[in-house]
Amino acid sequence: MTVTTTFEVLTEAECRRLLAEQEVGRVAFVDGEFPVVLPVNFVIDGDEIAIRTDLGSKLDRIPLHRVAFEVDGVEQWNHSGWSVLVQGFGQDVTDAVGLRYEDLRRRGLSTWPPGEKEHWVTIQIHRISGRRIVTRMGTSREVID
Repeated sequence: MTVTTTFEVLTEAECRRLLAEQEVGRVAFVDGEFPVVLPVNFVIDGDEIAIRTDLGSKLDRIPLHRVAFEVDGVEQWNHSGWSVLVQGFGQDVTDAVGLRYEDLRRRGLSTWPPGEKEHWVTIQIHRISGRRIVTRMGTSREVID
């Protein structure tokens, strides 16, 4: 059996497609002196990633700061997977005026953790990159004369 592993850089379009297929990602920001990475439900809205949150560190530390957002897909059985990284700036759009934000809030976003999650935070996509590792297993045939 032969094993072939390839590494590929994803296009922006492929990164956006993969993000749009998921509903859980991780947001990374600095809280005090250290980085924090938290899982969140999210939705893509144009060039922004939107999350809902309650009062706390996400609402305190994401708006008006540089943040990162990551989503992965892993296939453990064959050691394959992909990862998309977004880097951008956070914004509190809970009370933002405009049709876009009103539509976003009306559309809603289900969250797994309990609570009202009354605040909307977006991450404006400034940079987006992705990688994929693909492992293929096959058979090699030997020819015997």
